[in-house]
Amino acid sequence: MNYPEKARRVIQLEIDELQRLHARIDDRFAQAIDLLLACVRSRGKLIVCGVGKSGSIGRKLAATLNTPVPRPCCWMSATRCMATLA
Repeated sequence: MNYPEKARRVIQLEIDELQRLHARIDDRFAQAIDLLLACVRSRGKLIVCGVGKSGSIGRKLAATLNTPVPRPCCWMSATRCMATLA
């Protein structure tokens, strides 16, 4: 197996995806940041939800947000949220 070539392919895939992400950033991104900041400034709590892979990403995001943000942030399974609302 040609490991250097495989590494180059993987890196190129990452570059391609980052370029797609770069192109998709628009005013909705700024709106999302403004909403998060408003929540933090009003001493609100951030709740991140997800199931499966998005749940794993949400858990990591909540942990990351707990570090720089002086407000509580937690992760909750979306299925648990639905059960709570029922």
